[in-house]
Amino acid sequence: MKTDLPAKSLDVLFLLEGTYPYVRGGVSSWVNRLLHGFPDLHFGVIFLGSARDDYDGQKYIIADNVLHYEEHFLYDAQNMRAPRHPHAAPDVEKIRAAHANFRQGVLSEASGIDIQNLVDSMGTTEEQFMHDRAVWDFFLESYQKIEDKPAFIDYFWTLRGMHSPLWLLKRIVENAPAAKIYHSASTGYAGYLGALLAYRQKRPLIVSEHGIYTKERRIDLMLAQWINDKGRFLEKGDAISHIRELWIRFFEILARVAYQEARHIVSLYVGARELQIKDGAPLAKLSTIPNGVSVPTFSPARHTFSDTGNIIALIGRVVPIKDIKTYIRAVRLLADRDPDIRAWIVGPEEEYPDYFRECQLLIRHLV
Repeated sequence: MKTDLPAKSLDVLFLLEGTYPYVRGGVSSWVNRLLHGFPDLHFGVIFLGSARDDYDGQKYIIADNVLHYEEHFLYDAQNMRAPRHPHAAPDVEKIRAAHANFRQGVLSEASGIDIQNLVDSMGTTEEQFMHDRAVWDFFLESYQKIEDKPAFIDYFWTLRGMHSPLWLLKRIVENAPAAKIYHSASTGYAGYLGALLAYRQKRPLIVSEHGIYTKERRIDLMLAQWINDKGRFLEKGDAISHIRELWIRFFEILARVAYQEARHIVSLYVGARELQIKDGAPLAKLSTIPNGVSVPTFSPARHTFSDTGNIIALIGRVVPIKDIKTYIRAVRLLADRDPDIRAWIVGPEEEYPDYFRECQLLIRHLV
């Protein structure tokens, strides 16, 4: 979905993945406050989601000064295009060069990624990458070099699923409005999109990270049930399967592209710097802007310890990435030492209703 862009150019184009306006949370509320807090600025928003069915409607009313809004769902079926039998052959050498560049880019802090090659789609079209025999042969060549080989069918579909959204992002870049500043609230697909836009439009990109995207994806991928590597942990001990490692490295590459093209990289706490630098962020680009709290505003709610007792609280969405279950188990251990302790979980639960029910069952089991 896309709204018409008025004649005025945008001051800031937000690039948002899995957050505002579809998901409540810290990033979404921060974006919402920024939009309403600067009524004289002209904003645009490009929302990237997984699949449309993963969301149950917008949670925020979009501000009047958002002059451009569009949304794209990276893994919807309509984005998987049928082959058009292209006549021109793909440039497999550019694909090979990008592949080598990616591997080096993760391993070496000093190496840079050839973003022009990414803008050029690695010398191939989506149809060629998905269906051309020369690309198929390159897949086979790459597969043969893997020591701990997964099933080829898993490897093949992983590569296709991994790369498919990149062509959608390229089409978004080609049709996106110009802006004075591009601002991504994460790395990942949104940060990658911001990097391509900033490079193409010669405008600055700001990356603001409330949480470290690559860290969150690593956690997700280590726990993911959809990756077919059952039994391989028994064979290889605690070694990560090749498919999981492929996905982890892929998101590390997307982060490196965003960090490379960003003018400024902002985080909420100094502790994030170590992770950002590890993922390729130059120290000179990093800055920290902590969340502010108006203490006088909340002072009336303060109580003495004698009034509240041993109350502890987790404030956050009830979703897997927040690892609510570990908090619940920790509370059980604390309660064994202090039976008077009381624990709260404060946050919305509608985003992952199945996970919320699992947490409820865990509480009943541990009581």
